[in-house]
Amino acid sequence: MEDPQASAGLWFSSVVTAATDPVDEFKVFLNDAAAVYGLARSALSPMRRDLQRFAEATGMAPTQPVHLSVSREDGSEGPNDAFAAWPYRDLPSALSQTGSVALQIGHQWIVHVYHLWENDFRAKISNHRGLTDRKAEHPYNNLSVPHIGDLSLMRNDILKHRGVASRNNSGRCKVLKWFGPGETMLVTDSMVYEFMKAFGLSHPAEGEVPADQIHYKFHGVVESPIRLRAGNTPDSLQGKLQRISGAPLNENELRTFIGTQMIVEGRDGEETAMAISYVVSREDAATATVTFRASPGFVSEVARAERTAHWPVGTALPDAEHRFPAQLSWVRSELVVAEMHAPEGTRYDLRIYLENIGIILPIASAIGDLHEGKLVGAQYGPRGLWQMQLYLEVPSLLARNLEHGQLKAFLPALLPDVLRT
Repeated sequence: MEDPQASAGLWFSSVVTAATDPVDEFKVFLNDAAAVYGLARSALSPMRRDLQRFAEATGMAPTQPVHLSVSREDGSEGPNDAFAAWPYRDLPSALSQTGSVALQIGHQWIVHVYHLWENDFRAKISNHRGLTDRKAEHPYNNLSVPHIGDLSLMRNDILKHRGVASRNNSGRCKVLKWFGPGETMLVTDSMVYEFMKAFGLSHPAEGEVPADQIHYKFHGVVESPIRLRAGNTPDSLQGKLQRISGAPLNENELRTFIGTQMIVEGRDGEETAMAISYVVSREDAATATVTFRASPGFVSEVARAERTAHWPVGTALPDAEHRFPAQLSWVRSELVVAEMHAPEGTRYDLRIYLENIGIILPIASAIGDLHEGKLVGAQYGPRGLWQMQLYLEVPSLLARNLEHGQLKAFLPALLPDVLRT
């Protein structure tokens, strides 16, 4: 009989056709857990935005409680049915991508995955793979997975150190080296991706498409959010932009960020910064250092570690009045078109686009992913100067999904690119 310890490392990749294979069950569980994490995180920004708009429209006071209430049969709800309440003043910070809600979503994912493994799947898989030593005090201990072992260490810090990494727990992780001692344990999308990729559950899976066409949430080409640190001048912040796939960054991609106002989320609220420059690493062409200009007061607080700052890359396309989504339509092969209509009393200046043929433009999908397309053509529509059609080359996978109606995607268009008539 083969050594159970040697077999333990192969348990996940083994091919078993039985419908009751616990490995297949575990894969479904991991996918569902990651999907719940992703959906919960993606809901934070629209919930925060809608709440702020409602507060402005109704004149909600900072101390006024926002109730989470039980809906009655007639659909109404009220404070008397509330099972939780938060003062409005606390919610914008709590609902940020680095706030207390995001922290708990990540913590719940870690604890949930670890406990379902330890209390259910570990024994099932060990027995099914013939790795159980029934004479041992703990029969399933022959099966160990480093990634889940690291979750166990993180779980200890979540439950015993209130989500702050310690040297004796998270500091001892072997493969998932996400948090250093003293750091707040904020789980990011790229961390969940790293974990799922280790089990062959990233989408698309490795080998299905070239690495430079694999896209991820927030921005299709880079890791997000990006931690910002104080720069070389009193009014600058810096962060490292990096492709998860390891493919090189190109100049067109980097130029799309420069001169754009970014919302940089801090621990105690938001600050606005502007990307002003970038430097590509000589050693690693997939990494670039982006410099932002921000207020000296905010930079000094970051330098003193009194506040943290992250750059959610997706906010390069802020939800602002001067942007709107133009839906993409499939044309042929890898070519799509976005048709835009200028507001009444304005017209498009087509020269802006014709002079920039070849640039890379971001494309947002209806499910929250961001992709990229190459501008290859621009023309006025049949109804005149207030209608414009932009043609883009997109990755073949995105084009196929648009062709068959499996996905909706939009080009975040700029309204300042119109002229008054």
